[in-house]
Amino acid sequence: MLKSFFKKWSFLFKIRLFYGIFLFVILGLFLFFKIVPFGHITYIRSYSDSFKLGKGFVYNFSPPERVDTSRGSYPRVIGDPLYFSVFTPRTFDKVKLTIKYKDHLSNKEPIVEAGVLVDNIVWRYDLKPLQNKIVDSLKKDWPRLENGSKVLLQRDGSYSSWTDMEADLAKGQLKNCPGGINSCLATYNYNIIPHYQETNYNSKPLVIDTPLRGGHQLYIYLSNSSLHLKFDFINIYSNTKDPIQVDLYSTAAGKLIASKFLASGLSSAEKAGTSTPEVKTIIINEKNLVNGL
Repeated sequence: MLKSFFKKWSFLFKIRLFYGIFLFVILGLFLFFKIVPFGHITYIRSYSDSFKLGKGFVYNFSPPERVDTSRGSYPRVIGDPLYFSVFTPRTFDKVKLTIKYKDHLSNKEPIVEAGVLVDNIVWRYDLKPLQNKIVDSLKKDWPRLENGSKVLLQRDGSYSSWTDMEADLAKGQLKNCPGGINSCLATYNYNIIPHYQETNYNSKPLVIDTPLRGGHQLYIYLSNSSLHLKFDFINIYSNTKDPIQVDLYSTAAGKLIASKFLASGLSSAEKAGTSTPEVKTIIINEKNLVNGL
């Protein structure tokens, strides 16, 4: 009955129906890949599978001189750092990156990390560890203490719980470590809140007159003192007016205390054709700060 029903359709109608379905499928694929209406999508780049090239979304490694493609179907990394770009048609709140690779790490280059670009002005990446042969080697020989994703490797086994170890870290001391934590503890991908107490504290002005480039962190210890910071910024080489930001954190209070931001940045002295560069100043004055760094 259904077959006889289709026979009643004219040839022209069938052609129009075919093109209508074809255009509907193309439109559906466009919406799925370009607009991502459900807010979740997966892009795959597989060098061994010609059907998973991810063209238009996952781009090749760069610079090309750091990749050897002459040995088989998989590219071989011969230099670092190595970059690749991912095109997304819309913004996403989270990204999950899965990398499959063959382990040919040497003792001279024992670490593999991957991350995303978080600051394209100073070219800063948020890197996460993929493999660390030094840690892998110690895992075979030293006692291991785990707490979720955190791992404590001890040569002498002084601690039996993470709670006790982190409690001592907060005090700035460790068991069987008379020389201080810097002489007994090495960390990888683990942030320690600095615990510092200066016994012979003496407040005095400090001037750093050496030009600094890029992002920097300065640690200052305070004890019942106010803080006055003055930063002079100049732009000698860059042709772009890069923005400037200064953030003041308190490790003792565990929060951001003050922040100053210059969105327009500075004009380049070289571009302006003058030997006297433009200078902009940021001043931070803070009182009644918590003692510590």
